[in-house]
Amino acid sequence: APPPTVEPRADALSRIGAAADARTDELDAGRRLPDDLHLEAARAGLYRQLVPRSMGGPGLAPLEWFRNGVALAHHDASLAWVVTQGAAELAWIAVGGDDEWARDLLSDPLATSASSSAGLGTLTVDGASSRIAGRWAFNTGSPAAAWIGGMALVDGAADAAGRPVIRWAWVPADRAEVLDDWDPTGLRGTGSHSTVIPTQEIPTAWTFSPHDPTGNDRGPHRVLVGNGWQAVTKSS
Repeated sequence: APPPTVEPRADALSRIGAAADARTDELDAGRRLPDDLHLEAARAGLYRQLVPRSMGGPGLAPLEWFRNGVALAHHDASLAWVVTQGAAELAWIAVGGDDEWARDLLSDPLATSASSSAGLGTLTVDGASSRIAGRWAFNTGSPAAAWIGGMALVDGAADAAGRPVIRWAWVPADRAEVLDDWDPTGLRGTGSHSTVIPTQEIPTAWTFSPHDPTGNDRGPHRVLVGNGWQAVTKSS
């Protein structure tokens, strides 16, 4: 059974946004969201906004997700970026990922994800098992994420047109390394450090194609977009 639905609320947006606004210097100095603000946002369901109701989320429409991001940005742009991107991450997993893996991941109401296309890992797929390794930059929210991943090139694979095959892959955060290298002049508090996944075996279920249709029926959430990425299910 799915976990209880957590509804993002306007008062939570205002409260958490104001707290971040009052701590801008701390976000800038730490170059990430403080742990207590990240946890408060997670408890308020802000990272689960786009997760379908059938998987324990509130199933907000993308326009609501966007407007909530704008509301947070009026307080602190870094907070808004981390929450908005983080919510898209869990939506990608819910819509595009292996159903059993996605439901297991989302059974933790505080789970969050950080993945990036600013890099290219290598993925060797052998049935239900795969070998992954890679390094990615600009991985938003990575210091507090429960799952870390990124875009990977499938070794030895090509599509019908002869083009390389790309899959996204994740590992639990304790199997990845977050490099403390984020030092920008803007959106400084997003914790968008580089991340490394050392060579390791993972279930192929922790990977999926960002371009191919899936068998998941998520109703109105059949299309979810973030950073130019799309997953489309078979439902119409």
